[in-house]
Amino acid sequence: MTNLPNDTALATPIDWHRECAQDSARAAARLSAAGRRIGRYRLIAFALFALTIVWGIATTPPAIWLWWLAFFVTLGAFVMLVGVHRRNRAAFSALDHRRVYHERAVRRIARDWTSIPVPRVTTDIAEHPYAADLAIAGSASVLQLLDVASSAPGRPTLVDWLLGPPPPAAEITARQRAVQELAARDELRVELGVLAIGVGELSPRTLERFCEWGESEATLTGHSGLVWSARVLTAMIVAACLVQATGLLAHPYWLGIVALARAFRALVRRQARNSGTIPGISFAALGAHRAMLALAANSAFEAQLLASLAARLQEGSGAATALARVERIAAWAEVRYSPMLHFALDWLLLWDFHVGVAFDAWKRSAGRHVRGWLGTLGEIEALVALSTLAHDQPQWTFPDIHEDDPVTLEAVGLAHPLIADAQRIANDVTVGPPGTFLLITGSNMSGKSTLLRAIGDNCVLAQAGGPVCATRYRAHTVRIQTSMRVEDSLADGVSLFMAELRRLKRVVDAARARGPGEPPVLYLFDEVLHGTNSSERRVAARIVIGHLLAAGAIGAVTSHDLSLAADGEIEKAARCVSFADSIDRSSDTPVLHFDYQLRQGLATSTNALALLDIVGLGSGSQP
Repeated sequence: MTNLPNDTALATPIDWHRECAQDSARAAARLSAAGRRIGRYRLIAFALFALTIVWGIATTPPAIWLWWLAFFVTLGAFVMLVGVHRRNRAAFSALDHRRVYHERAVRRIARDWTSIPVPRVTTDIAEHPYAADLAIAGSASVLQLLDVASSAPGRPTLVDWLLGPPPPAAEITARQRAVQELAARDELRVELGVLAIGVGELSPRTLERFCEWGESEATLTGHSGLVWSARVLTAMIVAACLVQATGLLAHPYWLGIVALARAFRALVRRQARNSGTIPGISFAALGAHRAMLALAANSAFEAQLLASLAARLQEGSGAATALARVERIAAWAEVRYSPMLHFALDWLLLWDFHVGVAFDAWKRSAGRHVRGWLGTLGEIEALVALSTLAHDQPQWTFPDIHEDDPVTLEAVGLAHPLIADAQRIANDVTVGPPGTFLLITGSNMSGKSTLLRAIGDNCVLAQAGGPVCATRYRAHTVRIQTSMRVEDSLADGVSLFMAELRRLKRVVDAARARGPGEPPVLYLFDEVLHGTNSSERRVAARIVIGHLLAAGAIGAVTSHDLSLAADGEIEKAARCVSFADSIDRSSDTPVLHFDYQLRQGLATSTNALALLDIVGLGSGSQP
C-alpha cells in the first residue's frame, strides 16, 4: 500500500496523489485482465450448461442421476462465475474511481483547471451578492477547487456553505476542528471522496424526489387484509403448480387461481399505483450513498461536530442498513425491465404487488429519516471537501474568526487561493476598522483586482470553516458584498453606469440593514463607477463610500483615480496602498515588469501608453 502523507514527512501532497494514482491504475489493469479471464470461463460454463440441456433433451442419459449431476454442476459453476465476475467489475470500478480521484487532486493542486470537470450548480447565482465576482462556481472557481463531494447531497451543501450567510463564529470553529481531524485521516477522507465519484451526476431535484417518495403515504401496508389476500393467492398458485407438476391433477386448475389473482390485482391497482418503484435514483447512486453512510456512521471521531453527525446516522434502524434494504427491494423491482421474466413473475406470483408492499413497509420504518440522513451526509461531505483542501495545501492556515470588536480583517501572507503555488504572490492586508476603507491604486495589470478577489475568496473559505491561503488570518464575521464584474444589459435597457449604480445601491442597503447581532458588511469594489466621466465618477464614488462608512461597513476599493481620496472625510478614512511596475524601454517595444508587492501610499507609476505601444497602437506605430 502507498504510504500516506501523514505517515511520511518527505512526500508532498502532489507526489503522494501521483503515486496513489499510478498504484490504482496498475491494480485496476490487473483486475481488468483477471476479469477478461473470468469472462471466458463464464462463457465456457454457460456453453457446458447449454450442452447439458441439449444432452437431456436430444438423448437418453445412461443414468438420470448423472444428467442431474451435470446439470447442477454446470449451472452452479455458471452462477458462481457470474458472481465472481460481478465482484471483479465492482472492484475494478472502485480502483478506477480511486485513480480518477488522485489524478484530479494532482490537477487541482497544479491549478490545471481545464483538466478538471466543472461542477454543475443548480443554484441561480446571477444576482448573488458576490458569487460571480469572486468566481465561487464555474471554471477556475472555489467550488472546482473543493469539488470532491458527490453531486448530491455533498455539492449542494458545500455551495450553501460558500454562498450562504456567515454562521456564528462558534460554529465556524467547530467546523475547523472537524476539518482538521479529517485532514489527518487519509484513508477515511479519500474513501469518502472515491465513493462520491461513484454517485455520478445526480441532480439535487432527483434526490429531493427520492426524499419526497420516502415521506409519502404507504398505501398498501395499512391494508392488512389486502396484503394477506395477496400472500394467500400467491401460495395457492405455487402449491397448485407443484401439484400439477407431480401429475396428481389431470387439468391445469392453477390457471383458475391465476385468473383470480389477476382480478385481485386489478381491484387493488389504485392503492398500489405509487408503490412499485423508486423515482429516478440509480442503483449506482444508491449503493454509493449507502457505502458513504456506512463508512461515516461506523467511524469514531474526536471532533464534537463529526461525532454528532455520525450519531445522527444511527437514528431509526440506521442509515446504511435502511438504504441497503431499499436497495435490495429496488433490485426486485428491476425485474420489470426484463419484460418476459416480469410477465411470468407478475402473473404467477403477483410480483409487483409484493414489491410494492415491501417498499411501503420500508417507507413506514425508514422513509421519514431519509431526508435527515442525506442532509447529514451532505454536511460530512462538505467537511471532507474542506479537509481535502487543508491536506493538499499544508502551508495554508486556519483562520481565527471572531465576533468581538474591533471589526477588522487582518491577514499576513495573503494570496489568491485559485492561483498555483509557484505563481501566487502574498501580501499583508488589513481591512477595517469601521470608519476606514482600504484604497488600492496601481497601474493596469499590477494586481489590484487579484488582491480584491484574494480578500474575498479567502473570506468565503474562512467562514465556510476551511483553511485560507495565508500564513496568519484573523477576521470578524462579515457579510460579503462586491461590485466587480458589472455588465450592461441590452435586453433590459440598462447602461453600464446604471447597472453599477444598482449594484452599489444593493450594497449600501445591505450595510444599512444590519440587524442586532448581525455581522457588518465587507464590500469589495473594483474600479467603482467606471461607466461615466471621471469628474462625476469621482464625486459619485465619494458619496457611495461615504454612505458605507456611515453604515459601519468595512471594505476595499481599487481605482486608477489618485485623487479619489483627496477630499475631506474620505481622505481621513482612506488607508492608501498601491502596486507598482517598471517599464524597460531599451528595445523598440516596451517591456513591463510587475512584482505584485503591496506598498504603502498612492501609486506612483502608470503604464497605459506603454501597453498601447505593446499591442501596436502607440503613436510610433502609425502608418
